[in-house]
Order: sequence, then C-alpha cells, then structure tokens
Amino acid sequence: MVERFGRRNLVIFGGTGMVISQYNFGIIGVTVGEDKGADTNKTVVNAMIASICINISMLASTWGPCAWGKSSFAF
Repeated sequence: MVERFGRRNLVIFGGTGMVISQYNFGIIGVTVGEDKGADTNKTVVNAMIASICINISMLASTWGPCAWGKSSFAF
C-alpha cells in the first residue's frame, strides 16, 4: 500500500480518519453516552464501539505500515 499510494498520502488519510472517528466518539459520549445502568441506550454504545473499531482499523492500515517501513530503512 505504501508503494502504491505514497507514505505522505497514507498518513494524511489515516490521520484524518482517526480524527473523525475520535470526534464522533467524543460527541456521542458527551451528548447521549451517559451510563444509566440497565436503561443505557444500546445503540449509542454500539456506535461508540464502532467508532473505536474504525479508529483502530485506520491506525493499523495506514500509520502502522508507514512506521514499520520507515524504521526498516534506518537499519
């Protein structure tokens, strides 16, 4: 992927995706994500978990390969 799209484009795309997913997580958590015990909204919890999964997938698919590729050139 790094050879096809370039390191800079992957880092920009991944960073943008991570920022968007973290903002979504924060907005959902602040507005409707309070813990109400048994009355907690399951849809909101699932949306927050999905936002975390998107964040992890963006990190693993963009920033992860770029960091490993960059450090391998050092040695």
